[in-house]
Amino acid sequence: MTSRLRLLLACAAALPIALAGCKPDKLLDVVSPTTVSDDIFWSQENDAVIFLNGTYSALPSWITVIELDGLTDDGTTNRQFDDRYVYSDGSFDPQKPYSRNHWNNFYNGVARANALIANIDRIPAGRIDPARKARYVAEAKFLRGVFYLQLVSMFGDVPMPLTPLTDAEARKMTNTPAAKIYDQVLADLDAAAAVLPTTYTGADVGRATKGAALAFKARAALYAGRYQIAADAAKAVMDLGIYRLNADYGQLFLYAGENSPEIIFAHKYSKTAQAAGQNNNIFGEFGPPSNSASAHMVPIRNLVDSYQMTDGKSIKDSPLYNPAPDKMYLNRDPRLAATILFPGASWDGRTFDSRPKPLSTQPEAIDLQNENTSVTGYYIRKWIDLTDKTDRGNGGIDVSLMRYADVLLMYAEAKLEAGQPDASALAALNQVRARVSMPPVAALTRDAVRYERRAELAFEGLRLFDIRRWKIAEQVMPTPVVTGIDYIDASGQLRTATVPASARAFPQRDYLWPIPQAELDLNQNLKQNPGF
Repeated sequence: MTSRLRLLLACAAALPIALAGCKPDKLLDVVSPTTVSDDIFWSQENDAVIFLNGTYSALPSWITVIELDGLTDDGTTNRQFDDRYVYSDGSFDPQKPYSRNHWNNFYNGVARANALIANIDRIPAGRIDPARKARYVAEAKFLRGVFYLQLVSMFGDVPMPLTPLTDAEARKMTNTPAAKIYDQVLADLDAAAAVLPTTYTGADVGRATKGAALAFKARAALYAGRYQIAADAAKAVMDLGIYRLNADYGQLFLYAGENSPEIIFAHKYSKTAQAAGQNNNIFGEFGPPSNSASAHMVPIRNLVDSYQMTDGKSIKDSPLYNPAPDKMYLNRDPRLAATILFPGASWDGRTFDSRPKPLSTQPEAIDLQNENTSVTGYYIRKWIDLTDKTDRGNGGIDVSLMRYADVLLMYAEAKLEAGQPDASALAALNQVRARVSMPPVAALTRDAVRYERRAELAFEGLRLFDIRRWKIAEQVMPTPVVTGIDYIDASGQLRTATVPASARAFPQRDYLWPIPQAELDLNQNLKQNPGF
């Protein structure tokens, strides 16, 4: 996406029209056609472009994508007073702002998409190109489908307006059953795929494509348990013949990988758009303190131990595994080193040493008195590009929301769950493993698929949805204490870093987040999710 498009997006996000009727405690940020001034908007094609660009701004952001894994068995927030912390220990409630912020953001996007679809016909004939007009509507439907997929995945049965609403209409909305929401998501993505181009040039690069619509259709169908639809949609992406795996896995999450043919759809950022708010703070938020960053969310031992050895076996079964603190990371699935910083890793021209103080004198050393050092001794490496180390708050790295490796894994899983674990499905999964020189698996199994998704997609915002849809969250989440690195203490004893007061729980109710209490207070027709 060019700087011009980013600037338009930023301008649209700031326009009063795009925020008309917006109040934090409303069910929806309503954009009503009656609030749009005819002499400002819906009079020429550029109005539609600006409004559409503002709709893109509601896509999952860099912090949303990365921090969601801190609510799972892959990571933890580094501060127990952090509002996100309670989403991993099972103590959150409908009053908490974290889940409510997600609700507000995605409904903002829904409202904008609905407004464009409802208003674009007001632009006089001759003042908008018909083909581009159809594409703008298709982009809006694609975005609406993505927003509703996020909402239904997080909250289950939610209101589903498809047209702009007045305040009074919004307060009469009821919960739409999740199955119907998935129906609409699939319909929106089908409609988008039928119109959107496969590629763009110039200022339009970065917009939704046919491949993106089909890939999100596969994700939506997989989440809904409609496996044949998911397999067919993923295969349609594969058959386009325009995507392929990047040769270097680690490069995908750095500036060097932004234009990779593996990236199907991304939330675009730019350093040059800092003043317009289109930059990000990935390095400052998640990088190590040795680069003056804050490490607000960090990996945990559970994830580290899940990575296989290079022989394709687990650390429990492989003769290659050496549990010594200075040997345990050797001969591991290469995605471990590309995803996580651990003691002994090469980082910024030196050897990383996050053992507790005073064993380590490096800034990344575990120090429970310093909230910016990892409580586990592990740090995120994925997404952290050293190019940003001298300007940490002004990052421009794009965050992928859909890439080809995920499509291949969705295809394999959907075929398996549909009772069709054929050679094509096995080949799709093994293609992902081959990229990092991991040995092929001989048979397509749930364990193989689920391992691959975890190793391949860590810190890409998908683990929470995976463990919930697989109904394994209550098995993998609870733990009496969160642990981190192993190290030898000053007396020569083997120790494991533990996080104080870090017991985790996952009650059955947590398979859905609660409808925000503020919405229930405004609308008596809404029903709360069970257990809240």
